Amino acid sequence: MGRINGRVAVVTGAARGIGQAIATVFVQEGASVVVADMDVEAGQATVAQLEAQGGQALFVRCDVGHRPDAEDCVAQTLARFGQVDILVNNAGVARDASILKMTDDQWFDVLRVDLYSVFLMTQVCARAMAQRKYGRIVNVSSLAGISGVYGGSNYSAAKAGILGFAKSASRELARHGVLVNSVIPGAVDTDILRGLPESVRQEKCKAILAGRPADPLEIARVVLFLASEDASYVNGQAIVCDGGRADKL
Repeated sequence: MGRINGRVAVVTGAARGIGQAIATVFVQEGASVVVADMDVEAGQATVAQLEAQGGQALFVRCDVGHRPDAEDCVAQTLARFGQVDILVNNAGVARDASILKMTDDQWFDVLRVDLYSVFLMTQVCARAMAQRKYGRIVNVSSLAGISGVYGGSNYSAAKAGILGFAKSASRELARHGVLVNSVIPGAVDTDILRGLPESVRQEKCKAILAGRPADPLEIARVVLFLASEDASYVNGQAIVCDGGRADKL
């Protein structure tokens, strides 16, 4: 029996990268998964992969920073599976620019998708979870939310905001049986990292004691822990998954 057997999980930004890895691990551990993403083609392909592994999955096209979409996502989840047990707030975008040149649109686009969506999806899912007195919410933040990142003040602000929000949410929702935790990845081997110049990738790896970026599955396994009963006494915490950053030692 899997570690989250019989649970129903909503994973945002699950069409690729870390989100797809989380959805894959969840299905392997017995959960039904809702793939919430804006990319219809990639999202449907992910669902097909999950079903090919014997899992139950549903794709919902969802702009997680838009309330009607968030509410529709939960409605479709309840209609298909009857419950929401786990939410993983993973969706995110980047719109890099220096502070001196950043536009309002660049600032607010990132805050809407990377931070407001965490509040929004938490609110709509927690309402359903509270009715059953059970829920696990895991937020995917970033090392950028702790250390900052050059040219990404909007992204860093959003990822830092996630950590503060999660602390507050853990206090408010505990009495409803809902636990809220976060993971803080460092460099991860995703399309975004692969799209950087080789020299930049090598420089990032030099600052990691492991000497390499994380595989998305390595992040997914930490998320699985927080979503499972193995973490039944863990609430309001943030686990750093950065391979050991040499520049912090």
